[in-house]
Amino acid sequence: MKKILLVLNYNNFAQTKNFVRDALQFCFFDYIVIVDNASNNNSFQVLSENFHNNDNIVVLLSPNNSGYAGGNNFGLQYLETRFESDDVVYIANPDVSLNLKALKSINRIILEDEHIGLVTTNILDQKSAWKNLGYYKSIFIESYLFRKFFFHRYLKIKYYPELTGEKCPVDIVTGAFFATTLSTMVEIKGFDPNTFLYMEEDILAHRIKISNRQSYVLGTEQVIHEGGSSTSSVLSEIKRKKILNESKKYYYKTYLGIKPIKLLLFNVISSFDVSLLYLKKILQGK
Repeated sequence: MKKILLVLNYNNFAQTKNFVRDALQFCFFDYIVIVDNASNNNSFQVLSENFHNNDNIVVLLSPNNSGYAGGNNFGLQYLETRFESDDVVYIANPDVSLNLKALKSINRIILEDEHIGLVTTNILDQKSAWKNLGYYKSIFIESYLFRKFFFHRYLKIKYYPELTGEKCPVDIVTGAFFATTLSTMVEIKGFDPNTFLYMEEDILAHRIKISNRQSYVLGTEQVIHEGGSSTSSVLSEIKRKKILNESKKYYYKTYLGIKPIKLLLFNVISSFDVSLLYLKKILQGK
């Protein structure tokens, strides 16, 4: 049973190179797959040159930048043709700092349960899992005004209390770092490529649930995640909000079966949120 690391790169070859080099030091992974998500710099060339002498590392070039979901699917399709169904796949962003103890714990938990879903650990100073709230509750508590004025209440409703148990069942796990078997990713048909940047984790959780699997956070383990810096530096707050709204709308319609008439409420709230962000921008003189 092999252990495979899948990492997605976009215009960030320096960080990806360091991440893979650190991973090699563990002598834990049997194979590492780097997917360059059609970077518009020389990432693919740099990464290929850096690791061309490593027989257990392959650098793939995606034909286009199809976002987090599409890029990882490209890598998973490669794995599906070359590895066994019970091999364990670790999917991680290059801005995550792994540790060997956490990796070994994840591998042990996955091998103990053939019906397991996705497995991750706690993340230092971040949330690594959250609850599936359903349509009506989520559209209200995730609105700009609710999060602005009732932030602590939002955190209490959206996220789990501190997870300290060895194996804590959760609804949705972070996409920054998790592991599962290759057969599980094949069974749930990987990621949904119709989203870009947001809601990929919620969709994965939905697919895991209908496959009668349970996801977990290992509360006794922890990794570090830098998180979000590249996205925020490239896209404005308003642009990110618009992309999020589109991804949410797709998720509500496709996976929760919300009809157009019921989506009107979300459209009103999301449009109001965008208007508030424009007002904020004007008041800040930007």
